[in-house]
Amino acid sequence: MFSPAKKAASGINQVVSSLSSLLLLLATWLIAMMATATEVSLTSEAEGERRGVSIAPVFPLLPLLQWGIAAAIDHYYPQWGTWLLVYPCVVVLPAASWRFAKYLRKLRERQLRLHP
Repeated sequence: MFSPAKKAASGINQVVSSLSSLLLLLATWLIAMMATATEVSLTSEAEGERRGVSIAPVFPLLPLLQWGIAAAIDHYYPQWGTWLLVYPCVVVLPAASWRFAKYLRKLRERQLRLHP
């Protein structure tokens, strides 16, 4: 049987776990969106066009929706929703960071050639 102190500590751990998973999810989405925006900027300049990417409807809604679904799964199956949320982020975040760094380097090289 849990004591009230252990039950409170367990609740605090769940909140911290939930908030840290939300921060990881938001960071993953933000880096992935920034990589896509940088890629579009590079390809559109190479084609002589100026295009953009709008992240407004996607960025705040989809990560929060995913987080809510994970919280609902956690309610019935403890930690399953969190792990289903965290594992893809652990894979996507390094890949998106690498893409963003690659396109950012190409963008800086192009700017240095145009404006020495």
